[in-house]
Amino acid sequence: MEEAQKVFIELKSAYESNDLQKVSEILSELEKGNFKSKSETVTEKEKLKMAIAKLKRQIKNLENEMIAIKENETYKTIVSIKDWNTYFKETKQKLEGELKELSKEVVE
Repeated sequence: MEEAQKVFIELKSAYESNDLQKVSEILSELEKGNFKSKSETVTEKEKLKMAIAKLKRQIKNLENEMIAIKENETYKTIVSIKDWNTYFKETKQKLEGELKELSKEVVE
């Protein structure tokens, strides 16, 4: 049971660090039936390298999300507003004008 737990931990670590080669090696060893866990030999340095790689991927994902947000038209509109009071006042006037036009169409 302890060996299975070690294998699972090693597989999970390889998966989280997107180490497809390691995942394939683990699968191959399991299929052969002669798996020897190397989790005891994982040094603190290797663990830190895996953690750094994971953080770098997360940073890249966040950067991509930020770029997508900044390219979004809604974001661009919000950023361009200099005076919120004026913006809301003008928006209210436009909406009231549209409401009057719609009300005229319904009556006719």
